[in-house]
Amino acid sequence: MPPRPSKLDPFKLFLMLEKNRVNLAARAGDVAPTDIVIPAGNTGQQAGPVLSEFREAGVMTKIEAGSIQVVKDSVVAKAGSQISPKLASLLSRLGIKPIRAGIAIALALENGLVYAAEAVAIDLDKYRESLVQGYSSAKALAVEIGYVTKETAPEIIAKAYREALAVAVEAGEITPESAPVILAKAEAEANATALWELQSFESGETILTALLNLLRNLLLLLLLLFHYGVFASSSTTSYSPSSTTSSSGVVAPLPPADA
Repeated sequence: MPPRPSKLDPFKLFLMLEKNRVNLAARAGDVAPTDIVIPAGNTGQQAGPVLSEFREAGVMTKIEAGSIQVVKDSVVAKAGSQISPKLASLLSRLGIKPIRAGIAIALALENGLVYAAEAVAIDLDKYRESLVQGYSSAKALAVEIGYVTKETAPEIIAKAYREALAVAVEAGEITPESAPVILAKAEAEANATALWELQSFESGETILTALLNLLRNLLLLLLLLFHYGVFASSSTTSYSPSSTTSSSGVVAPLPPADA
């Protein structure tokens, strides 16, 4: 009787078969499908002849409260190596079942294409990780070149704001946003200059030169504060009920109120 074809594509079929695999205890002569590891911790085995099996497997142990403790995670069989009878016995004692049993795909045929087992054996976790990494890389590139989408717009706007603020601070352009940064920068520079002047004075510079430099820095701060104060006051619009301004810019008095 010929085999019946599956209605699933090879990849979904592989995932379904993998999901239904079971773990079995290793037998002497089995081939390790992956690296077999005995984890660190309490084995639940009482100290006794079994210690020699741990030693032969290359597992470091110690005795605590009469129980065998594995000091660190230990690889007892590399992927593809044959499992010895003593190692199979030790793994069975520890309840480690390294053999995966189930139906496997040797070859798959779909729409005239032949898929080898390696081609359909996908790792969903790695595939998901590669998708997330690709999305992050594409988004970073879009933000860098200014390609606006629903996802990149907030970051592009934030980047543009930071760059504009940096230019304004560097140019000394006073705005409500740049003023605090400019004043903080000027204060830091003034403090650094004052410290340098104090050190210069102590090393023999004249008092008059030090005072002139200090006054210069104070004037710079006052000018910045005055400039910011003028900017802030100029952004406030005043209104007087005694007059109105026409579209031509001529100020006309309001008509008298009815008695």
